[in-house]
Amino acid sequence: MDATAPVLVTGANGFVGSHVVDELLRRDLPVRVAVRRSSRIDALPVDRVEVCRVDYEERGAVEPLVDSARAVIHVAGATRAATDDDYERANVRTTRDLAEACARPAGAPRHFVLVSSLAAAGPSTRERVRDEMQSERPISAYGRSKLRAERVLREAASDRLAWSILRPPAVFGPRDRDFLRLARMVERGWVPRIGSVPQALSVVHVRDLARVLVDVVGDHRAEGRTWFVADPAPTDWDEIVDVMADTLRRRPRRIPVSTGLLPVAAGMSSMIGQLLRRPGPLPADRLADLQAEAWTCSPARIARELGFRPAVTLREGLHETVRWYREHGWLP
Repeated sequence: MDATAPVLVTGANGFVGSHVVDELLRRDLPVRVAVRRSSRIDALPVDRVEVCRVDYEERGAVEPLVDSARAVIHVAGATRAATDDDYERANVRTTRDLAEACARPAGAPRHFVLVSSLAAAGPSTRERVRDEMQSERPISAYGRSKLRAERVLREAASDRLAWSILRPPAVFGPRDRDFLRLARMVERGWVPRIGSVPQALSVVHVRDLARVLVDVVGDHRAEGRTWFVADPAPTDWDEIVDVMADTLRRRPRRIPVSTGLLPVAAGMSSMIGQLLRRPGPLPADRLADLQAEAWTCSPARIARELGFRPAVTLREGLHETVRWYREHGWLP
């Protein structure tokens, strides 16, 4: 591949995408970013990247994005949506359009790296973490859309388009707004505790994820591979709350929440979303995610085949994240 050709990053103004841009620039690689026309780009180093505004719904909109690009790191997508069709448009059709544009005969061969999700595979059990040998069983509209995105990418593959798929679990780090919600609860002195046993989960720090996403670009060992990428040591929500509380010097009260109350909360969230004309804080399709006993996965394959090792521990990463929230005014 031409080392002077840019790497295209979609969703570059988002949490994961912005860290991928940082990692590419840290390695002095040319970067092209794709952001929606309505998106703010204040946090992007616009003097160091090529910015492309795009409306993915427009016919032929993705052609200029991939023109002359050596690779695509496709981060853009929806994690919350009001309808299944919204997930389809954001996660499946955009992936298909980009992949098909990359696979066309014109231009040099390209590498397409898709940021999928553990949700595409489905939850695990407490006794067995997920690995790549298990059959996929997504339980949410979001997870099903990410699995379809993986499939349309594989279908578009050709001798001109290599692909790699990475499935992270919960991603945390500076700029993340999902863990921010929990940090704000800890700061206020209370957190919900769903069910009698805390849900087990795998996590990955955003810099570790960004690093491996850039590592796979142009690496022939990564072509045609699907991997989970995570810290090898699972955690649970109790441990995450404890670490946040330690950083914030709080002793939050844990409020028991019966899983039977979750459908009520999801219904109220849906009503809020309809009033605001956007997905509520707990879309109904994500209800099953909270009810699953575990969301854990094994990074053993990517460690064995690519040498991936996380550099940031859970405790270090959460301390850094909470401090970042405070330094940037996201927490009092």
